[in-house]
Amino acid sequence: MASRVLIFFIRHASLVRPLSESGKLRMATDMADFELAVGQNLLPVEQLRAPYRALRYSLWLDSQGEDQIWKGIKATLDDYAAKVRVRGDKEFSPVYPLMV
Repeated sequence: MASRVLIFFIRHASLVRPLSESGKLRMATDMADFELAVGQNLLPVEQLRAPYRALRYSLWLDSQGEDQIWKGIKATLDDYAAKVRVRGDKEFSPVYPLMV
């Protein structure tokens, strides 16, 4: 349940765009409050692995400039493409060309 709650929060928070500077601060505060509530009432968030990392990756995005974000996205896409080639897959995910 704790994992699903974090995933849903991240999914819905990612739909809120664009954010003003005060909106970004509010979102960061909401994330911290949400993390605390889940940790106190359900399960320590550090034990949730991927959903917790996603929540932390979201906070990282808010703290970076646009140049750094695009560099990170490009590096992630390049890493994905390399893994597909190493596995010998014949095609990429349908989302890959859209992301590129």
